[in-house]
Amino acid sequence: MARNQPNQQDGGYTMKKKLFYATTLAAVLGVLALAVGIFWAPSSAAAQEPDTDTQTVNVAGKVGRFFHGMRDIMDQFLAEELGVSVDELQAARERAADRTLDYAVEQGKLTQEQADLIRAHRVMKDYFDPQAVLAEQLGITVEELQAAREDGTLRDLLADLDRDALRDAMDAAWNAAIDQAVADGAISADIADQLRDRGPAVGGKFGPGHGRGGHGRGGPGFGFGR
Repeated sequence: MARNQPNQQDGGYTMKKKLFYATTLAAVLGVLALAVGIFWAPSSAAAQEPDTDTQTVNVAGKVGRFFHGMRDIMDQFLAEELGVSVDELQAARERAADRTLDYAVEQGKLTQEQADLIRAHRVMKDYFDPQAVLAEQLGITVEELQAAREDGTLRDLLADLDRDALRDAMDAAWNAAIDQAVADGAISADIADQLRDRGPAVGGKFGPGHGRGGHGRGGPGFGFGR
């Protein structure tokens, strides 16, 4: 059996995989729900008579804030359930992601170029911290930003935010991070050029033909498409 072919016969391993992917999906959906809830919220006039879709977004935003704020403790609990350390859990998550990308290429779901770009975005997580940039623009600490996300006051903090200034700050931090990643040999110059073209990876979806956060430069990770 090929290395990247899912094993359907190992019941225990399959159960662990189900638990792992379910928890990971919850965390990812939480981040997406938060972005949608904050930046694609209806206008105040529309909010006076919320429709079903608006109510769904509001609930999703609350769930997203909860899971995002509890991500570390959730990883700890998941590691305990699986009988591994948090570091081992993270390493397993990285290996699973790599195998999934390889499998997607083998199955024709992604091209090798797309898979390489996704891997590069994962590498960039060690170099680029959009939360730190956002916190700086708001004049608060990352810890205060996290607290605002958890207690539901982040929307209020963002109300008077200069979005153009934030976008420029994100671009500057993103390009500096790419320069450092190239200098460290973590990504190639060719990949670096593609990452610059696609703009900062600040959330949202990444897949065939999309930057992480949208298509093209400055996609809607934080709702600031160019």
